[in-house]
Amino acid sequence: MPDRKVLSRSCIRDTFLAKKNGAYRLSGLALSLYVANIRRLRSTQLSPCKESAQPLRYLRLAEQKKAAPELIIVLRGGRIDEVQSTNPYVKAYVADYDHPSDSLNEIEEIAAHLHMQRSILQRSELMGFKTWHNYGYGICVSDIVDVPVERLVLLLEHAPVFHQEVNDWLAEQGIENPAFEDYMAYDEDYMLGLSTFLTRVIEEAEHVCFTACDDFNGNDYLIYMPSYPWELPENERSLTEERIEEVLRKYVSIITDD
Repeated sequence: MPDRKVLSRSCIRDTFLAKKNGAYRLSGLALSLYVANIRRLRSTQLSPCKESAQPLRYLRLAEQKKAAPELIIVLRGGRIDEVQSTNPYVKAYVADYDHPSDSLNEIEEIAAHLHMQRSILQRSELMGFKTWHNYGYGICVSDIVDVPVERLVLLLEHAPVFHQEVNDWLAEQGIENPAFEDYMAYDEDYMLGLSTFLTRVIEEAEHVCFTACDDFNGNDYLIYMPSYPWELPENERSLTEERIEEVLRKYVSIITDD
């Protein structure tokens, strides 16, 4: 049923035209209807939007519908024989209460967690999440451990501009004899530590742009990401796999022997 509190378009039109087209002053029943309709408009269609995130809710729902995978569940003999999805990363869980297994409790915990997350999203219009993926050729920087400060300084000496920038930051923090952890705190925005240092040094010394990133497990990476040809600078259009490996070996060998 339509909301009785919301005025129809024709009623809104007649309300606004009541004064404009009338050659007389409204009074009596006409004035009462005009005032009542104006008050109702101010509390409904013409009321200010109280939630700044209201339009985002519909955009988020549209994104979820667009990203939602299509599933095909094949049953044979009353049993699930095959599950297909348009998204190869979709995980399928089967809760078989007729034939309980050790994994049933885990599945129930997952279901409870998903239900809780849906409840949180329904209660909060401001809550949401986005994911992204970085693809490229490179190394896991988290595998590099126990880097001496002296070797880190040797790495920085290949990029004088960045080295001075780091020294200025350390001076601002009042750090006179920095330890390795002090240097790693330089990247206050992304907290990618050694990956950020390798990225900045290589970019300044070799004019090759690597990307510092991490994964959901907290591992840091240094990768060279593919790009469209027209987005590549001139010096990177002739890069080869061998050249990328050469650059990585050159600067990683400065900080570790592994």
